[in-house]
Amino acid sequence: MKKHLFLFALLMCAVLAKAQDYTYDSIVNIDLGFYGFDVRNLLELRDGSIVSYSPFYVIDENGHYVEDLGDVLVKVSPNPNATFVDSTLMANDYANHCLLERNPQGEDNLFVRVARDFEHLKTNLLIRHFDDQLNYDEVSDVVVPLEDAIILNAEKYLLEDEENIIVWYALGAGQEVVPITPVMVRVGLDGTIKDRVELPDTLMGRYSSCLNNLMVYNDSPREYAWGQTEQGANPKFGFFVVDSLFQLKEYVRVEEGFEPGYTMDYSGEKMLPWDENSYMIASRFKSVTNQKDNGVRITKYDKISHENLGSVRFATFPQSPYDVFVSCGIPADLKKSADGSLYFAYQTSDSFVRYYVGVAKLDSDLNVLWQRYCLNLSDGHMPNMIMSLEEGGLVVSGYERGTIGGGASPTLFYLFFHEDGTGFPETETYIRPYLFYPNPVDDEIHMQYSSDVKPLRIDLYDLNGHLLHSQSNGLDRIDMKGLPIGTFTMRVTLEGGRVYSDKVMKK
Repeated sequence: MKKHLFLFALLMCAVLAKAQDYTYDSIVNIDLGFYGFDVRNLLELRDGSIVSYSPFYVIDENGHYVEDLGDVLVKVSPNPNATFVDSTLMANDYANHCLLERNPQGEDNLFVRVARDFEHLKTNLLIRHFDDQLNYDEVSDVVVPLEDAIILNAEKYLLEDEENIIVWYALGAGQEVVPITPVMVRVGLDGTIKDRVELPDTLMGRYSSCLNNLMVYNDSPREYAWGQTEQGANPKFGFFVVDSLFQLKEYVRVEEGFEPGYTMDYSGEKMLPWDENSYMIASRFKSVTNQKDNGVRITKYDKISHENLGSVRFATFPQSPYDVFVSCGIPADLKKSADGSLYFAYQTSDSFVRYYVGVAKLDSDLNVLWQRYCLNLSDGHMPNMIMSLEEGGLVVSGYERGTIGGGASPTLFYLFFHEDGTGFPETETYIRPYLFYPNPVDDEIHMQYSSDVKPLRIDLYDLNGHLLHSQSNGLDRIDMKGLPIGTFTMRVTLEGGRVYSDKVMKK
């Protein structure tokens, strides 16, 4: 059974339909008035294509939630001739998160999520199987009763070995949802509940929905961890470690500063266990004296002492002292790559409120192997998920804010990278191994390059193709004082012959 996403009426009514052919644009740019979605999970199928999960919902003109449309799976391919492949509506109400995994006991895939039954005030776990063509059969669904109550809208999942699903969720104490009771449940793939543990109430005080993914912290002995940010006047970030039977072992408060004069600016923290001796934390940083000196950083910590083993910073795009808008960076995700390196993605913006996706590959000592800037001049970019591919490389997915016909209309995006940081043909038009600023420019363009590339020459052309300026030395600064006001094409030639073109405007 498959529910297709292709018309507004179909989404609203969840009408069953036969398989049809659609283009990628017909899915992501369809005008539904005011609506919203997000990218929460990615799964690489056996044929190399990617499935992403997005909750889909209606919002009003002020951006407030109105109605659920369903949980959508979208299948795309890195093949440049077939970017969009298919889509299906997996369930008819909103879920905060779900689990997407290959079925370790079969040739199909798992779609697992908490299902809230508001009519009967119950919470169940839905275990659904779907094939690589996104077909599923509701008759084979496994529905597991979890609670005789509606749980809070925060849950995390983990596929444990090849037999079980671990679910983390929170029970509230009434309208104020304070205190909360975290619950961990181990469920077999057949729906059998094997373990259920209620952890201590209010582990970090006031409940926050800013939760990191549930993950394996240690293999031997088996331990699990999740991170949590407590919001408020004095926000705190840390993570909890439990043993294989879900008994709390320790809470680790991550240090608030990593060098004199800076603090950890809390938003979107990511935690990744790295090996038996260390783990990584991605977070924002901010100067205590200059709010424009900020960005994102990755810090490596010792698992025993929790000592800081080193950090690397990714500064937000530079700003002039006269900029009113204060741009900042937000971590998107950390992943261990297929070759044992570290992939990192983050969102950043410039002083003109244009948003960009930063992507980097690092070694285990946090040396940057390459860095890419995914340029976009729209209302906003929000990368939510990254994933290391089995054959090497990376996919970054998220949504881009935008409007169509006056209505909120975000667009899904997928960026595919090879292991060396080069993109698939359709991705190359969006990524650069350098950034330049400001744009528009008065007299001088500043260039910043990834450590794995070397610039050879920069040429500036007018819109008629006439060469106006060529420079092969001092390529970190491009002098535009002698050029007239207008728009130019900047061609950047790198060692190895790669050439990129960008539009630059002189004020």
